[in-house]
Amino acid sequence: MRVGIIGNYGYEAERARALRAMPNAVYSGNLDLSPDDPPDTIHAFLDQTDAVIVAVPTSAHHAIAEAAAKHGVHVFLEWAPATSVRECEALVRLSEEAGVEVGVSRPLRFHPLHEHLASGWHASLMVFSGPLNGAVSEQLADTVDLCTALSGSTSVQRIEAEAVRSEGVRPAALAYSLRFHNGAYAQVSFGQRPPDTPPRLYLAGGDTHLEVELLGDVLTKASTSLENATSGLAFESASGTSLIERETCGFVEALIEGRPPPVTVLDGLSTMRLVERVMERLR
Repeated sequence: MRVGIIGNYGYEAERARALRAMPNAVYSGNLDLSPDDPPDTIHAFLDQTDAVIVAVPTSAHHAIAEAAAKHGVHVFLEWAPATSVRECEALVRLSEEAGVEVGVSRPLRFHPLHEHLASGWHASLMVFSGPLNGAVSEQLADTVDLCTALSGSTSVQRIEAEAVRSEGVRPAALAYSLRFHNGAYAQVSFGQRPPDTPPRLYLAGGDTHLEVELLGDVLTKASTSLENATSGLAFESASGTSLIERETCGFVEALIEGRPPPVTVLDGLSTMRLVERVMERLR
């Protein structure tokens, strides 16, 4: 499996490191596109690859994905996959019509947390709190996607959201809740806390209750009632790889095995639609 990277608008160094370490993948290099590059440049690069990781500004995602699809090349997109829900819908159609896979970056899907949950287990209750220290839309996307993954559902029947504003447009704090059709409930809040304050996540469902601090690429602290687990259990990736490296390998391994990517463009579309609904209630 030959995999290349187009652009440098993401985590290309970590992704390249992951590709070089994969025994069944060949890293085809990085094509650093500029506006002055001739159109044939990307086509020549695509001829040498089976899949590409697209790390260019979001506004150029669709054009590059379309060019790749015409070459029968699979695509992995950094977040956000598209500039709008409508454009993301076009990417879904493009994937289906061309018969290529389009994956989307969602690193929290590869957090060690998931390795310590029973197969098929879904949370009935999720409570997340963390500092508001990044782009609001990206923090909403991260948490919305995490909640849908943990609940096992993307179908939401009710959304409530509220923001407290100080000076300027940016909120000083915000909170939202999701009531899924399968009965799961998620509550998320962001506030003014020190930037290095680790986000906290509480999960409950059946006999499982888990409270964790999410910080960087590892799960640093946890108290849990999981069978054979002890209070204060520290979860870390056995390989020491970052979430970016883990999701890069996950995408390529799925292609090699003939499976859909762990996070498809359809998953990205569901997240974008939910984030749009949350944003509407925050305005």
